[in-house]
Amino acid sequence: GGSASGSGGGSAGSTVGSTGGSAGSAAQPTENTATDETGSYDVLSVAVVLKQYIGEIADGLLPQDTVRDLMDVLNSGADDKNSIEAVKDALESLSVERYFTTVYILQLLAEVVRNSRLNRMDSYNLAMVWMPSLFGAVDTLDL
Repeated sequence: GGSASGSGGGSAGSTVGSTGGSAGSAAQPTENTATDETGSYDVLSVAVVLKQYIGEIADGLLPQDTVRDLMDVLNSGADDKNSIEAVKDALESLSVERYFTTVYILQLLAEVVRNSRLNRMDSYNLAMVWMPSLFGAVDTLDL
């Protein structure tokens, strides 16, 4: 992969221009890529490219040690304030690129869930689709 930082960009309800961040040749339009009259990519095409790009990160966007830290927080039964601090600590251990990419993707996925009545993508469906890309090959028996 290259840098995961990319540029800011449109919202979940709009199209995203074809200029800006690079995701390799997968970002180039083809006759099968849906674009609007301005040549901008539709949201579905952008989501597919983003998921593919994240999925190509060798050990997932969140390395296994970070996933373990997050699972420990989840299983700890700590109060909300302590849990939030522990999640922040786990995420801040990531490289700058992974940290900001993770934050951006989580914000994007939250926006998708807010529109789940329209797009049928609730948190469960998103977890099923995005988990392999975000967490890589996590050994669930160790969690």
